[in-house]
Amino acid sequence: MQHKKNAFISELKKPELINQEVKDSFFIRSISDESNDTARYELVLVDKTGTIKGNIWDNNIKDVYLSCQNSVCIVTAKVTRYHGSYCLSVSNMERLEKYQSLDYCPHVDDPKKAYDDFVGMYGEDIKKPHMKALVDHFYKNDSAAKKLMILQGGKAIHHSKIGGYVEHVSGVHVSCRNEAKNLSQTPANFDIEALLVGADLHDIGKYKEYSPLPYNQITDEGYLIGHLNMSLCMVYNAICKLRETMEFPKSDEIKILHLIATSHSAADDILTSQQLVKPMCPEALILSRMDALNSKCDGFAEAIITDQEQGNVTKFNRIYEQYLYKA
Repeated sequence: MQHKKNAFISELKKPELINQEVKDSFFIRSISDESNDTARYELVLVDKTGTIKGNIWDNNIKDVYLSCQNSVCIVTAKVTRYHGSYCLSVSNMERLEKYQSLDYCPHVDDPKKAYDDFVGMYGEDIKKPHMKALVDHFYKNDSAAKKLMILQGGKAIHHSKIGGYVEHVSGVHVSCRNEAKNLSQTPANFDIEALLVGADLHDIGKYKEYSPLPYNQITDEGYLIGHLNMSLCMVYNAICKLRETMEFPKSDEIKILHLIATSHSAADDILTSQQLVKPMCPEALILSRMDALNSKCDGFAEAIITDQEQGNVTKFNRIYEQYLYKA
């Protein structure tokens, strides 16, 4: 019989639950031997409402627990505070074979509807046959769609949930479209469709960068190549394939690839490390700004929601190198 989960992480982080015992299932994202003066295993437990750290202290340690990483387990533990944060002091873990996977991953309300809405939106906005065919090459591919529909938009910083990738690219698409239409001095050669293609494909390399949630790990390709470089390769190869059956102007190819290559240029955080070149046209400038804005707004929201500090500001955020206002 399939297990029914009742105790979610967001509900455990309450002062009145300190020293209360909980027995329920969690995804064990990581577990490591942190033995020093006091022997303990350190865990990261996950469900759809967030993450919580856990400790298994010396008297409860079993070597078999190290094999529980990347699996769902029934966990018996007490809610405690450790170094100022809520955590679980675990006394026992047992692997669980039958479970509802969505219980262990944050997700958008309806991943399939969000995906279908996105495909319908770009289908309306992109009219040029070769440009629409390029975007369709990725999003109307049945095998790719199954993965892209549930893909996260980031590992931890932003849109780290099932359907987060589509939520991100949809948001960037809408922002780019609106910003382009609002500009009062748009140059005559401005190509809004190229801009939207860039918005829709700038992160397509994440298809190969992340293992699916709840595992949420970066692949070897992700570490060694990075999704920006993979996006460029994937889009270039797709254009070459499309040229076998239709006209695809070289000028459009160059602009779309430039949009992808410069999409991280406005980022002022960890994404800057993947910047390749600076924007050299208005379309690239808009995409880079809208991508950074969409990512950062979601990152701010997630940091504020998960913060455990008292008062109106969060604890110091090491990603953004600042405090965030909560009220």
